Formats: sequence, C-alpha cells, structure tokens
Amino acid sequence: MKKLFTPLLILIFGFSAGMLNTSFEKPKLIVPKQDSAINLNQTFLKLFSIGQTRLLSDILWIITLLESDTDHYKSRDLGSWMYRRFNSIIYLDPKFYNAYLFGGQYLGIVKDDLEGAADIYLKGLKQYPEDYNLLFHSGFLFAFEKRDSKQAVGIYEKLVTFPQAPPYMQTLLYKLKFQSNSMSPEDTLESLKIVLQEIENQPVLKGQIESDIYALKSFIDLKCLSEGRDNCEKIDFEGNPYIFKNGEWVTPKAIKPYGIKYKD
Repeated sequence: MKKLFTPLLILIFGFSAGMLNTSFEKPKLIVPKQDSAINLNQTFLKLFSIGQTRLLSDILWIITLLESDTDHYKSRDLGSWMYRRFNSIIYLDPKFYNAYLFGGQYLGIVKDDLEGAADIYLKGLKQYPEDYNLLFHSGFLFAFEKRDSKQAVGIYEKLVTFPQAPPYMQTLLYKLKFQSNSMSPEDTLESLKIVLQEIENQPVLKGQIESDIYALKSFIDLKCLSEGRDNCEKIDFEGNPYIFKNGEWVTPKAIKPYGIKYKD
C-alpha cells in the first residue's frame, strides 16, 4: 500500500491540476509592441551587414511592415519603435525612397508620431529635395498636423512651382505666410486680388478667395478704424459700410478670421 500511495497521490494531483487548467480562463499576457520590438545600434547594424547595407535595409523594411502596429505614440521624443526602425533603414540606405514617403505617412497618420514623421520627411527631402510627393505630404504634416507655419512656408513655396500643384495651393501659401508673419496683411490682400482675377472659370475656388479677401480686408480696415487713423477704408469688400457698435467697429455680417481653419 505504501508503494501505491505515492503514485496514486501524484495521479490525483495531476488530474486536479488538469481540471483546474481547463476550468479557469487564464489571463492573457499582452506586451505592447513598443516594449517588445528589437532595435539594434545603427553602427552595429552597418558592421553586421558586411557591406550588404541595401540587402539588410530591405530585410528590415519587410520585417517592420510585418510587425507594424497601430498604437499611437504619445511622447514627442523620437522614441517610437517604428521611427527608430525607419531611421535605421535610411541610415543603412540613404536612398531608400519608400522608407521616407511611406514611413513618414505611417508615423504621422497611423502612429500619430508627428515628431518622428517630421524627422523622416526632412531627411527624405535632403535626399530628394524636388520630389513632389515628399513635399506634398511633409507640407501637410507641418501646416495642419504640427501647425508649424514657418516650416511649411518653405515647402509650399516649392510645391506651387510644380505643374500638378492644385490651384488652391497658392492661396494656402499666402495663409501660411500671413500666419508666420513673413508676409504683411496688405501684401497678402493684394496677392489674393491678383489670384482672383486669374481664376474666373473656377467658381468654387473663386468663392473661397472672395471670402478670404472679405475677411482679410475687414481685418485691415477694422484695425485701422480702431486705432483712429484718418486714411481708413470704411466699407467692406462687398461695398457695405462698417458698423460702430458698443464702442467698436464691426463688419455688417459675421465672418471667420482669415487663416487656416484647424480641426481639433
């Protein structure tokens, strides 16, 4: 009996453990990709490539696409694993165009890593300074996501010179210059009036520019009137007089301030 007791006890415990294992749902262990992704030192990677840097960058690119996640990266410290991976890829192969274009888009749109996307785009523009797609996506990032008008101005100044640039891009450039204080309100107004004369056959854009001119002219005139100067215009773009109400000058109709309308 003593010889049978030990095996029997082991059998009972084993059976009980099996029953418990199947009866209770085990907690799932989820490790964020940010904590589990492997990023090696760039210098080590270059030495490890043994001269095959383009091959290694291609392998890293494929692995990164397979491992990619959609978790937003909240910090603004160039520390997201995907940014570091893309940065290693372009370190190995500075001419890896897709890493700049699609890497920047993925970081900016999917990962919400604006700092990482900006850095990748700027490095891409050093390699491909006249590439329309890189300019277009980086310009959007700086103008609307990072709200960096000064950085965006230089990009859009190049963009408007391309034949495929849409007509609205010129007026967007004026707004960016106005917001970055690199173009005076008066010069911006005169530039918009010139554009208005050139787009008679585009009613939608024409209406938008007329609204912009109305808002900008009102901004200039009301500022002049509020300062009590003598050379102020007292009628708006539509020919209606401004109104002095409750101690201040206002437009006869409600308007939105001239500039880029951001969506929060």
